Amino acid sequence: MILILESEEMGGGKWITGFSLLRSGGRPEREHGCGRVDFDPAAIVTNSGVRLGLFRKQMSAILGIAGRDSAGVVLYDLLLEKRMKMKDGTTQPYTEGVGYEVRFRNDRVIGFSGSRVDAT
Repeated sequence: MILILESEEMGGGKWITGFSLLRSGGRPEREHGCGRVDFDPAAIVTNSGVRLGLFRKQMSAILGIAGRDSAGVVLYDLLLEKRMKMKDGTTQPYTEGVGYEVRFRNDRVIGFSGSRVDAT
């Protein structure tokens, strides 16, 4: 398995904005320059409970939405309206965008990628 941590433009190269958990050799263009680390893939679990081996119905139940099929993967997109407390005590609305790209084999999760972006 390969775990890739990403920081895109919105992360400014400082904050992790996305990740991929994939089988080794599954996406060589994204693995270039990555070091190999041995770990138990079952130990990788997101804060919402997404992990390898889940059934598709379990993914939908955890995320609260049905995914949509797209080019051999299933996409789950969530937009959450939230409020952030500012230093002066006021609150400001913002939108949290969360997305998962999930690969299934025999209806079970075999790899997934995720991203998160906040916008005010």
